[in-house]
Amino acid sequence: MAAFSLHGDNCPTGWDPASSESWDNIMAAYTDVRDFKSTTGWPEEYFVGAPGNGTNKSGFNAKPGGVLNGSHQKFEKEGHTGYWWIDSAWPPDRPTVGWSYNFVERINKHDEARTHGLSVRCVKRAYTPPK
Repeated sequence: MAAFSLHGDNCPTGWDPASSESWDNIMAAYTDVRDFKSTTGWPEEYFVGAPGNGTNKSGFNAKPGGVLNGSHQKFEKEGHTGYWWIDSAWPPDRPTVGWSYNFVERINKHDEARTHGLSVRCVKRAYTPPK
């Protein structure tokens, strides 16, 4: 679990936080929440819609890391749901809020307080050969 930083140090060298476009592409390709969820680690009895582990068809391998509540400085929902920042989709009219995806019994896109600690999906930069 990582808190999103606006300073660009969220991912290892050569990797960047996933853009809105990158998220849109993977969400268009896979619509069932089970396609994103790991094949291990999700509780069976917690949710009604798509309980338990997933198929990980997308290769995303989502784990239920929960969220760090910035107001209380403690983890919540760990082991039950996962949250990921969408890095470039900050609503301009709400500077303290960022968009995120979470995977529970369905895929939800919603806003989160920027003070919360969510996971960050990193995407490897395309190789550009030297000129």
